[in-house]
Amino acid sequence: MAEIRSTLPLRGSQDVDVLIVGGGILGASVFRHCAQMGLRTLLLEKGDFASGTSSRSSKLVHGGLHYLSQVQLRLAYESCRDRTRLARSAPGLVDVVPFRLPFDSMGGVPTVVAQVGVRAYERMGGRLPGAADLDRPVGPWVDRIPGMNYSDGVTDDAGMVLRVLREGCAAGGHARNFARVDSLLRDPEGTAPPAGPIGSGAPDEDRDHGPEQGPVRGATVTDLRTGSTCRIQARVVVNATGAWADRLRGTVGGARRLSFLRGSHLVLRREALPLNHALVGRHPTSGQPIYLVPWAGVTLVGSTAVQHLARLDEPPVIDAAEAAYLLDWVNLVAPEARVGPRDVLSTFSGLRAIVDGGQALSHDASRAALIVEEAGLLTITGGKLTLFPSLAEEVTQRIARRLDRRLPRLPRRPVLDPVRLPEDGLPVSEETALRILARYGEAALEDLLSAGAAALQALPGLSASLWEVGWAAREGGVRHLDDLLLRRLRIGLTDPGATARALPALREPVRAHLGWEEARWDAEAEAYRELIRSQHSLPGLADEASESGPGELAVGYGRMRTA
Repeated sequence: MAEIRSTLPLRGSQDVDVLIVGGGILGASVFRHCAQMGLRTLLLEKGDFASGTSSRSSKLVHGGLHYLSQVQLRLAYESCRDRTRLARSAPGLVDVVPFRLPFDSMGGVPTVVAQVGVRAYERMGGRLPGAADLDRPVGPWVDRIPGMNYSDGVTDDAGMVLRVLREGCAAGGHARNFARVDSLLRDPEGTAPPAGPIGSGAPDEDRDHGPEQGPVRGATVTDLRTGSTCRIQARVVVNATGAWADRLRGTVGGARRLSFLRGSHLVLRREALPLNHALVGRHPTSGQPIYLVPWAGVTLVGSTAVQHLARLDEPPVIDAAEAAYLLDWVNLVAPEARVGPRDVLSTFSGLRAIVDGGQALSHDASRAALIVEEAGLLTITGGKLTLFPSLAEEVTQRIARRLDRRLPRLPRRPVLDPVRLPEDGLPVSEETALRILARYGEAALEDLLSAGAAALQALPGLSASLWEVGWAAREGGVRHLDDLLLRRLRIGLTDPGATARALPALREPVRAHLGWEEARWDAEAEAYRELIRSQHSLPGLADEASESGPGELAVGYGRMRTA
């Protein structure tokens, strides 16, 4: 499996078959399909890969049990089908986990009806591999919550994006992060005039772009690493910019179609709330689904669903009312744990694009995707993480028709390329080896095998080893320190305090692998600390506030802009 290091220079003029703008999960999956079809394929991302919603999800690969109660049977079936496909093709990256559904969160549905619905849900889309042990003890406090168990998947969302990108690169595609699309090329030779670089602060409103021009045939691009510019001529241009899709559509006259919900999460110390199962319920204040999920050695609580009205150039962050809303529910279901701000390691928020923003916005708003062609620009946005295989296949089929290419029957193809562990000689546990193989590929596992088990000893106070730090830095397309710590290793989320304290120990190995001078390291370390403070820290909640009675903390949530 190739690493994410493109050899295609972004200067002068280049010709490709397919140009994909956006390095989240949808763009990455379309990229992989096109490269494996033998098409000359280039993916460009103006920031880091998966730096938007694709690294800020609830980490769930699930059908969405609540869709059954809404009688969205087709959505539930399609989600369960792709959930099973992902779990079968990504062992070590998608874990099958038991979920507990309390009886009192079923909205008045009779228990016998709920039991039938849950069993039908488990069978939708095929049986999950390695089905979770639904009868094992959940935890000292969850065991006392009456309910029923079922299985769903949990994943490393950023790791999934990077895995898909690597497979596309292995098939001959080129993927570049920190490459900004400045304008779209039109046929013949004209450009659609943007109001500044696309996605760099231009207003979100619809714009008048003057006389009609020909179809999109490429883009002008700036390589943000070098400052060089390039003209990319492409037979097909795919807009996979996620929440920013309307901006690129606006440059070809597309009307605004998206509104946004902010989904915020808390990352808790596992010791504060230990559990073997995930727990799903409904918040008593909003009635919205909410989850406790064991993930990467911590416990996630999420998410909120708040109408997001801030400019897209401002990263989404949790506010105090959202944090109180989440802590309130935790203390409602586990009052003896007395979870408070002292137990919150970090926070993260992502944007969920809702198509046709005139509808009421809530957690239950439609998860429909937008797939549309305008002036030759093919846009894909919306949907949910679990559905990315089917959505990418639909877009790829459109691309094949545009290029008059015959596709194999895509549903028969695996979502990801199969990986196999060596039959013997593993210096580490099978679970550890599978995790490394699933995230970094065969070359990484071979490098680890030659280095030996000692290479995977964790750095003091961290869950990451010096070997993993080095491999991710060298081979993962890293440009900034937060790329490494937040999206490659995830330790910036799972324990930012320990990671900050470990920066002196990381200084020399990271500098050596990335070729940074001392001044560059100092600037990167300071920028990383500020990013953690501004985007991933808990807003001003006093410890004593978290210890108030159930129901008191969520009052502020009702004052937010929700439906």
